[in-house]
Amino acid sequence: MEIKIDLFFLILCSFIFFYFGGKISIKFKLLDYPNRRKMHKYPIPFSGGLIISIIFLITVYLSNFNEFYNNNILVYGFLVALFGLIDDKFNVNVGSKLILQLLPILILVYLNQLKIDTLIGFPFLGDINLGSFNYIFTILCVYLLLNSSNYLDGIDGLLSISFLISLIFLFIFIDEKNFELKNFITYLIIPVVIFLLFNFGLFNLPKIFLGNSGSQLLGYILAFTIISSYINYNVDLGILIWLLSFQVYEFISINLIRFQKRKNIFKPAKDHIHHLIFNKSKSIFLTNIILLFVQIILITYGSIVNIFFGQEISISFFVILFFIFYILRKKL
Repeated sequence: MEIKIDLFFLILCSFIFFYFGGKISIKFKLLDYPNRRKMHKYPIPFSGGLIISIIFLITVYLSNFNEFYNNNILVYGFLVALFGLIDDKFNVNVGSKLILQLLPILILVYLNQLKIDTLIGFPFLGDINLGSFNYIFTILCVYLLLNSSNYLDGIDGLLSISFLISLIFLFIFIDEKNFELKNFITYLIIPVVIFLLFNFGLFNLPKIFLGNSGSQLLGYILAFTIISSYINYNVDLGILIWLLSFQVYEFISINLIRFQKRKNIFKPAKDHIHHLIFNKSKSIFLTNIILLFVQIILITYGSIVNIFFGQEISISFFVILFFIFYILRKKL
C-alpha cells in the first residue's frame, strides 16, 4: 500500500513540476529557439531534463532505496542535468562539456565503486579481468551512453521512449527476487512517461523539451542502471548489451561515416538516422514508430539468441549485427 501511495504522489508531483517548471523556464528564457537545423517553429522550454532530475530527488526522499548506489545514481544525476542546462543556455564548447560530464561520472565510479571489473563469458577469450583498466573502461562506457543519448534527442519522444523500452526489457529480464531493482526501475519510468505527455503536447499540456540536461541525464541514469544490474544483480552481459544496441550502433555508425567523409564529428548536423527517416516520412510519429520498432527487434532478437545459444554467441552476434547495421546505415 505504501508503494502505491508513493507512486501516486510521484505522478502528481511530476504533473505539477512539469506544468509550472515550463512556465518558470519561459520567465527565465530557458528556451530552445528555432533555427534551420531544428524542426519546431517557436521557442520551447528546454528544462525537461532538469525537472526530471528534481523529481528523481523527490523519488530518493520517497523511496530511500536500500542499496545506496540506487539513491546515488539519482542524486548525482541532478549534477548531470544541471551541467546540461548550463550547456543549453551558454552553448559550452566540447572540451568543457566533457569535463563537466566527468565529475558526476567519477563520483559513482570511484566513490561508489560502480565499475566493471570483469567481462564474463567473452567470445573466444572467456572471462576478461580488466584489472587496472576497470576505471577507464567504465568511464568510457558511460561517456558512450551519455553522448549516444544526446544523438537520439533530435525529434519529440524518440530518446525518452527508447530509454523506456530499454528499462522495460530490463525489468522483464530481472529475476523476481531482485525486488529492489524492479522497484527502482518503476520509479525511473514514471516521470519519463509523464514528461512524454508534455513533450508531445497531449491534452493541451504545455510543450517542453528534454534539452541537453535531459539527454545527458537519461544517458547517465541508463548507463549506471545497466552497470549496477551487471555487477550487483548478476544480469547477463549477453542481455544487457542488446538493451543498448540501437543507441550504440547509431552512435558508432554516424561517427564512422562522418570520419570517412572528413566531417567534424563534434559539429551538430542533420545526418542522424531520425533526420534521414523524417525527411522521407515527413512524420514525427512514423519516424518514432520505425526506429523504436528497430530497437525492439534488436533487443528481442539478441535476447532470444542469449537464451537459446548462450552469452558467447549472443555477444558475437552483437558484433556481427553492428556491421550489418553499419552497411545499411551507409546506404541510408
